[in-house]
Amino acid sequence: MTNDKLVQTVFDATPSESPKGLRSTAFVLIALGLLGLGLGFAAGESATTGWSALLTGTVLVIGVALVGPLLSAVFQLTGAKWGRAYRRLAESSVVLMIPGLLGVGLLLAGGNAYLPWVHEHPHVGGKAVWLTRGFWDARVVGALVISYALGLRFVWWSVRRDFCVAGVKERFTGKLGDLFGSGIANPDREAERCERKLSVLAPLVVIVYAFAFTLLGIDLIMALEPDWFSTLFGAWYFMGNAFFGLALVAIFSVALSNSLGLTQFFSTKRQGDMATLLLAFCLINVDFFWNQYLTIWYANLPEETGYLIERTVNRDLPWRSLSFVSLAAFFLIPFTALLLRRVKHNAGLLRIVALVAMVGIFSA
Repeated sequence: MTNDKLVQTVFDATPSESPKGLRSTAFVLIALGLLGLGLGFAAGESATTGWSALLTGTVLVIGVALVGPLLSAVFQLTGAKWGRAYRRLAESSVVLMIPGLLGVGLLLAGGNAYLPWVHEHPHVGGKAVWLTRGFWDARVVGALVISYALGLRFVWWSVRRDFCVAGVKERFTGKLGDLFGSGIANPDREAERCERKLSVLAPLVVIVYAFAFTLLGIDLIMALEPDWFSTLFGAWYFMGNAFFGLALVAIFSVALSNSLGLTQFFSTKRQGDMATLLLAFCLINVDFFWNQYLTIWYANLPEETGYLIERTVNRDLPWRSLSFVSLAAFFLIPFTALLLRRVKHNAGLLRIVALVAMVGIFSA
């Protein structure tokens, strides 16, 4: 297919507005989320449940918001042509940056109500400095602002490159055209410039994402138990985010392919490539998970076992059963299923496997 025919095919397949069913589902999910959050704050005198729910949701949203630019950067670095169909869908995750930042703002405002180390100062040395509100707030805000700004810049150049294709600028006018298509006098030369910018920004997006979300995993999650620490926890957190976001892209690609008639772009072969990538992220994610246990064992670190005992052995707490369910959901089931060609090439089965993986990561 020539470039002009491909562009026209994309134009013909582009819907004039988002499907009503999709919008209705989004509004219902938002309403349920806000209702659950409100019930959490209303339950009990200390409203600890509400803060826990807000923290859990925010930690998930801020990670998924940057996963789109991350995946697009990975496709850019590896030159994966099959990923071209998924890049714009993945990059749309940046819309979650706004609710993510809102959630972080609320967490910063109410930090004294749920952070266990605010009113206690039993720590000495580096922890006494690290776990202070001013320094903690600055790290959280700084990590998000830097990583989000870099991710948005990458997406801007990625979309602008498409506006260098003949016919795109004329099709998408108004605010969208002004934002991405202004100042393009020589489309070929501008496309080359966009490609150079993306090649420079892609490794930066990946590196900054790893550092920023390692830091956020430590500060927003691991610091809730200040007496426990793991050098691999931050890596497990950001890799889990990437796995969750990739599974989400797989689900939406199947849904949009069916509802909008985009099967020519999300073909069976490309779906198989996406399933293979999901399998790879599944293995990397469980590797970081297992290495936390392995490090404690071979280094003989009894001071770090309390966290694990509470979640895997202690029968008085509800986490024991949930831990094994999570392990099955984010590893055993996806790993087994994605080895099967029938699952990889069946849109319905792939969507179920991706959903199971998302539930496992969320519950972990």
